[in-house]
Amino acid sequence: MRRNNDGISVSLSSNKGNRRVSFTGNVLSGGHLHAYNIYQLTVTGNVIEAPARAIEMIKVSENTVVSGNVLRATASDQSGSLVSATHHTTGKPGSLTIAGNQFHSVSMNGAMVNVTSARDVLVSANSFTWEPVSQLATTTLVTIYGITQPTDAILVTGN
Repeated sequence: MRRNNDGISVSLSSNKGNRRVSFTGNVLSGGHLHAYNIYQLTVTGNVIEAPARAIEMIKVSENTVVSGNVLRATASDQSGSLVSATHHTTGKPGSLTIAGNQFHSVSMNGAMVNVTSARDVLVSANSFTWEPVSQLATTTLVTIYGITQPTDAILVTGN
């Protein structure tokens, strides 16, 4: 699937909270995956190239797995996160695993992985490649912090 900007290429969402949703074996070029209000989301074996963000998850909770993906930020002037998991007023990320992915960025400003107000988070066995085209570019590999609730049971290891 090809898109010429950083818009949403695929949106997985529900007003009732879909369960056991899988996004597997896809190639997205130019846009990103957006997931909202899903329980038990699995994102595996995908290749996603986008100007800034690749996977955006809002109010995605309980047993979420992002693994075995190749995620590339291609624009040198964009800010954002390749993988973002954040809260919503009625739901917060929990039991989130981000493992075995390949992250590539060209001068992105921001964090490659950004998790907000989450609990039970594992970030493990990922590879991170950052190729800044400017000395002014800054990035953080993994950022995890609490806003609506404290973060709890966080493990970042073996990346």
